[in-house]
Amino acid sequence: MKAFCILSDDMGHDVPMEFQTQKVTLEYIKSKYPHVTKVEYFTDGCAAQYKNCKSFVYLCYYEEDFHLKARWNFLATSHGKSPCDGIGETVKRLVFKASLQRPVQDQITTPTAMYSYCENNIKGITFFFIAKSDLVSVRSELSKLFTIAATVPGTRSMHCFELVGRLTSSGKRASTDPPILVRTSTTEPALEIPALHSYVACAYNDKWYIGLITNNHVEGDAKVKFLHRHTTGHTVIRVMCHLHTFSVRLNLPLQQEGRTN
Repeated sequence: MKAFCILSDDMGHDVPMEFQTQKVTLEYIKSKYPHVTKVEYFTDGCAAQYKNCKSFVYLCYYEEDFHLKARWNFLATSHGKSPCDGIGETVKRLVFKASLQRPVQDQITTPTAMYSYCENNIKGITFFFIAKSDLVSVRSELSKLFTIAATVPGTRSMHCFELVGRLTSSGKRASTDPPILVRTSTTEPALEIPALHSYVACAYNDKWYIGLITNNHVEGDAKVKFLHRHTTGHTVIRVMCHLHTFSVRLNLPLQQEGRTN
């Protein structure tokens, strides 16, 4: 296992910073391990840095930029924990302790001083420094790419994404699910979110199901109460589950319940 730690004097925890972090790390990996052809990412689902439409767009250009294939796996909802958190805490603890042991005029008070100390004193971890000045051109260049990014409905519930084509990736809610195509470009037609309390016909595993929309989410997820006729009688069983709007094929008019003459 190889441990990396990125230090920077830039305080912007955004997608361009994440892009530059991957760039310097991958350059090192390719120089040391040229046989690597695919990168598997495991991160938390923080929307500011990872799980957002901008990240999905540059994932579509990942192979073109880095000449590697990639798959991005998100941990459970909110912020997850991984060995990376332990690396960060170890570095901060060692630097804090070393700074307190130094004279007042030689304490570690700047990002560059911290990087210098880490490089010379902490073993087992490879350190990189990303200067704030380097990110100016990165943010400028990526801003052009981000103009075509659009919020992708349903990605809040997905936890695995992989490139399948230009501006198109596949997403899964769970590892055993079949992949769902996710288009990230604003050139694609907007998906219509079904109205609350309307009936929809949905396709799943080449079969059609009728359901009632009971709740909508701003990202396009819909909570659906599906109707399923029991095989031994005429009892209607209601099954509650969540549905992505891009799985909906048809809106059905709401009919009055009860007997009609």
